[in-house]
Amino acid sequence: MDLSINGTPAGTDSEFPYEFYWDTKNDPEGFYELTATALDAAGNAGLSTATIYLASPLDTEPPAVSILSPANGSEVAGSFTVSVSAVENTAIDRVDFYIDDRFWGTKGTSPYELTVDTADLSEGEHTISAVARDTSGNTAESPAVFVTVLGSTMEDTVPPEVAIGLSQAGSVLDGTVMVGVSASDDVGVACVELYMNGTLVHSESSGTLYFSWDTTAFPEGNYILSALAHDTSGNIGTSPAVTVEVKRTAETSTPPTVLILSPRDGAWISNKEVIQVSASDEDGISLIEVYIDGTLIMSRSSSAFSVNWNTRRESKGAHVIMAKAYDLKGDVGTCSVTVYK
Repeated sequence: MDLSINGTPAGTDSEFPYEFYWDTKNDPEGFYELTATALDAAGNAGLSTATIYLASPLDTEPPAVSILSPANGSEVAGSFTVSVSAVENTAIDRVDFYIDDRFWGTKGTSPYELTVDTADLSEGEHTISAVARDTSGNTAESPAVFVTVLGSTMEDTVPPEVAIGLSQAGSVLDGTVMVGVSASDDVGVACVELYMNGTLVHSESSGTLYFSWDTTAFPEGNYILSALAHDTSGNIGTSPAVTVEVKRTAETSTPPTVLILSPRDGAWISNKEVIQVSASDEDGISLIEVYIDGTLIMSRSSSAFSVNWNTRRESKGAHVIMAKAYDLKGDVGTCSVTVYK
């Protein structure tokens, strides 16, 4: 018994039952014609054909999900906001929020945030987690965050921490640059604001902000970027100022936009951390690499993924996390943060 696929010989089996193995993982989606040819002892041939449709494989990759705020070990009072990062190679269907393993709410669109009133919680320690579900039905649960609910007499006077990150390395910019602002607070972030030369250019009612800056629409020269973060108690945190120069180049090549979603720049890390990276480009992403202190620890042909980092063996002090993304034209985009142990 001989088998052919679209007229190409695919195998021969001389013993009953006649069976053939077809590895379809490298074949494109579409229609295929299978033809089985049988020969008897006299040399007579019999044919049987069948047409099948080979479908694309199902999406089985779960989302990458983590809690951006409140920070692990925070003390909270009054109302606070739970902010979640959920990244998926297709699309996020929803994010469910849990406190002490009890369902607390859901959000179907970004930003994935939920306001919690501590009047509904007892004083003491509570566990917060989130479950992200993509449109293919895959789910993933975030690492748990522990918070302590304080008594009503406690007053929050601590301002949020806020930092600015750029998708282009260096201080000389050209083309379109993604400006990211990340803020965290022991109670909850109400909003973040991005300023350029003292003028408000963008704001978000969450702990994260992304602003696509087309520098070709601005005159060449120096620009000072700064950010403010407001917490739910009215305290205001100010980021360190970032000074950049807009300068035209002979040829403008647009590198991928790459962001390190967590941990944030300047964070103090625990024994286990989850590094989350995301990249985008109009030509498509071919590869993302993650480096720690200049050493490559992970590479993947994906536009977003997370890496579990066991920091127990890392020395105390500063460590630099860098993400490098390559698009299909070979352009390279980078993003780096410095964390401390």
